[in-house]
Amino acid sequence: MTADARLHPRAQASIQVEFQFGGTSGVGTTNDVSEGGIFLETDVVAETGSRIYLRLYLPSDESVAALEIVGIVRRSSSGDGAAPGGMGIRFEIAHAKTRGALGEFIGAITLDPAAPRESALPPRPRLPSNAEERASESSGGLWVWGLGLTLVVLAVLRLYL
Repeated sequence: MTADARLHPRAQASIQVEFQFGGTSGVGTTNDVSEGGIFLETDVVAETGSRIYLRLYLPSDESVAALEIVGIVRRSSSGDGAAPGGMGIRFEIAHAKTRGALGEFIGAITLDPAAPRESALPPRPRLPSNAEERASESSGGLWVWGLGLTLVVLAVLRLYL
């Protein structure tokens, strides 16, 4: 698809993204972002058509929660050494607040060349030190399950309201 045919304007920024599909999770980076999707550079790729759960960490001076989005893999490549591997992902489900935050970010870096364009993942929480603490910790993928359930409920409500 050519840049002229795109539905949403793209902005150049190095954004850290956590992702999960099936039983696989990982971290990647996108060098451009739009309100409709991203190309995520990563060595771990999903098959075209796979549903993928994303957490985007936009560059910001303040501590902002990750933007949680559900997407569909539209294309993927494992890379050939010269070009990085990754996935073209179309955003399928994102809250209006998330789309608004993306729109504001894209508008800000389009208008202001000095706006922050790189993000980092937040520090990882302390790992449990003993078996008892580990047993009481909830699953690391719980946020994905909760997000998926919330988005399904919202989609069903949208059909009936």
